[in-house]
Amino acid sequence: MVDSKNNLNQKDVPRPPALSTPQLSRKFQRQSVLPDEHQQQSIPPEHDETQELLRRILETLQDSSIAEKGDKDVRSRFWANYDQVSKEEEDKFIERTNIDLQIVLLCSGLISAIDVAFIIAMQPGSTTTVLIQNTSQDVTVSSLIAPSVKVPDGTWFQGLAYVALSLSLLAALGALLGKQWISHYKSNDVHGSLEKRGKYRQQKSDGLEAWHFHAVLQSFPILLQISLLLFGVAISAFVWSQQGKLAIVVVASMAFGVFFYWFIIVASLRSPQCPFQTPISIVIRMLYRRIYTYVKDWRGEVSLPPDPEEFEESLSDVPSMKWIFESSADPEVISSVAWLVPSVKWTPELHMRTISLRLLSTFKACFPAGAWTFSARRRALACGRALHHLVCDESIGKDVLPDMAHFDAWPLEMWSRWQGLSLPWGLERCKEIFAQYATTLDEGHDTSEARDALRLAIVTGCPGFLQPTDVALIWDGVFDWKDDPRTTQDFDWLVDFLVHFRKSETRDFDAMGDALLALSAMRDLGSDSRRDNYLDSIIFAMEADKPSRLRHTALRAMFDARFKLVEMVDKEEREFREKLLGELAPALLNATKPIAPQRFDDEPDAVFNPRRDDYYLRLIFTLAKQSDWRAHLERAGHIERCTSLLGHVIRNSSSTSLVTSHSYYLAAILIRMNSSGGYRSSLRAATQASALDTEPTNMEEYRPTTNLVATLPAAPEAPTPLGFPDNISEQEWWKLLKRAWWAMRWNDLHHEAEAVEALPSIVTYTLDLLETPSARYDAGSLVRSVDRIYEALDDSKAKLEMKRLQDALGNRA
Repeated sequence: MVDSKNNLNQKDVPRPPALSTPQLSRKFQRQSVLPDEHQQQSIPPEHDETQELLRRILETLQDSSIAEKGDKDVRSRFWANYDQVSKEEEDKFIERTNIDLQIVLLCSGLISAIDVAFIIAMQPGSTTTVLIQNTSQDVTVSSLIAPSVKVPDGTWFQGLAYVALSLSLLAALGALLGKQWISHYKSNDVHGSLEKRGKYRQQKSDGLEAWHFHAVLQSFPILLQISLLLFGVAISAFVWSQQGKLAIVVVASMAFGVFFYWFIIVASLRSPQCPFQTPISIVIRMLYRRIYTYVKDWRGEVSLPPDPEEFEESLSDVPSMKWIFESSADPEVISSVAWLVPSVKWTPELHMRTISLRLLSTFKACFPAGAWTFSARRRALACGRALHHLVCDESIGKDVLPDMAHFDAWPLEMWSRWQGLSLPWGLERCKEIFAQYATTLDEGHDTSEARDALRLAIVTGCPGFLQPTDVALIWDGVFDWKDDPRTTQDFDWLVDFLVHFRKSETRDFDAMGDALLALSAMRDLGSDSRRDNYLDSIIFAMEADKPSRLRHTALRAMFDARFKLVEMVDKEEREFREKLLGELAPALLNATKPIAPQRFDDEPDAVFNPRRDDYYLRLIFTLAKQSDWRAHLERAGHIERCTSLLGHVIRNSSSTSLVTSHSYYLAAILIRMNSSGGYRSSLRAATQASALDTEPTNMEEYRPTTNLVATLPAAPEAPTPLGFPDNISEQEWWKLLKRAWWAMRWNDLHHEAEAVEALPSIVTYTLDLLETPSARYDAGSLVRSVDRIYEALDDSKAKLEMKRLQDALGNRA
């Protein structure tokens, strides 16, 4: 009978999916897709008889008591492993302790006998028979009657002899009590489930540590050593000088023994976990309960028996789990404990560094070079989830190993296998839990378990064990896996999850951000039944008053769906199309523009955030290919936003060693936006009038970029080439395009088809700039980059354009 309190429903316990599917042979997979009639015809009669025999054997074993029933969940497996390991450790401890106590009993008996003989010899008027045997054959054994020994009164060494005798007897008493304590510890008077017995055993084990049981046992041999020391001093003093006897020290030592005995009785009465249990304490406790019951009945009060559930609630899984981590190195045992890690509350006092080291070593051992077995995948899933949980827990995350966060030593193959295992498992687990909530439609239902399951899945998007709020997950995270079979409809539950936390009374922006990261793998706006809700949630997440993480995850989701956004504007119906263009274009600006001046350059809402603006520029670059998107982006203010980034992009790519792709995409955006000829700004005059010589910083508020060279004498006199935006000077254009060519070379943008599409227009603008004073003496810096790009290009049309630029640069040289 399964205990209803301590055992959870099978659906409530995290379990891995059917991980053995990849191990199926191709032959079995081919047979599984055959029609039923064909399979039935292909199975011989002998096979049917074998299957029936195996079925009967299985039913017999299930109903028999020969073997212990298999564990049904991770909690049962943990307590079964705990019981096995604890029995092994207990047997070693009891055997070692019994041997030590036996030695103490024997030594104390021997020392006491010698001490008693010495004390008798020191008494006045006593006779001592000394037997002397000579080595000579003619000498016989003789008995010499020693004269009476006169011992003066108050001899201190005689007192030492009595103290030595008392200490040896006290050690014997302690060894005898130790035997009783071990017998009490070994007895298990708790009946019930394996989990209940294990928790009671752990409670007694904790009592041994709390009451320093091992130290007390070690004190008994120390008493014997002190006894021997005092006995040696006494006998030496007796030989040296004779004095009177002294009995007060014996009384003091005996009083100490009595005090110690009463102390352990009181301690055992006050705490049932105290290991110093004695028969007297048990009797006193029983008498106290009887008297307490009689008094309650005499007063007319109802005396309730102790509530066993209250005792069970005081027991916790954590001490038992911590003990397993410290005591066992068996990977299967460690994995059984790891499955329970996310379901318990950990505290920093538990020395999390030791636990995380054991989990990390077990986790790494699950990735062999050869075939990946089912048990290895299961252990990796358990230990990996446990490590992610410990890192994600804010109360103990700082106590876990600091170098686990960005584990750069992860091989790509190892991380790919881990992500392909953990990410689908976590998403499926979250889907199951959220489906239970959606089925019951209970508004008061706690969705924290589904939220935690999704968070543990999302953190596997990058190598290492990261915090869920780490920005690396937003910009570097990968949330699909190799051979991901999901379709757009498979993401419907995630859209429902996102909408739930958007519309609930207590909005959880972190959960929405996690859902948006998971939805970024869809690379779409969802199925026809969910896309309106998804778009509303995206626009809601990009609002200016929302946290930066939520806005940036929405930007990441739209970046991954950028090609679908262009396709939808060309194909979708008018209503959804107008909503997409009219509302998403302004929302994209809210997601990236600074709301207020930032103090530091690395803050998420700084004027220029390299990671954020890289995704923003590439997204706008893709959308600007389509004329309708281009018009709405211009109307929403994206031209001004891109222009405001010009000075930051030029400074950020000041050398080829630090070059990024920002300059290439920014140049392509400005060219595409200007292709319609409709963009003319009146900012040029204002920019020239307020030109500054300082470089732009993230301390400044959102504003168009200052003309960096407006005060130079050559720039105002030179005419701006035809088709250039009016608010960007000739020198700014030259710096931007020069860095765009560096970006294409050093970031291998010539391998990306989308980037190559903008190459002809960039070539045209570069050719126009070659005739300006800004490029007259600086054109040679492009020769090497243009030559390398020309050699690496595969697109014939782009090569023809590059040939034009190559020839122009050659002629100038």
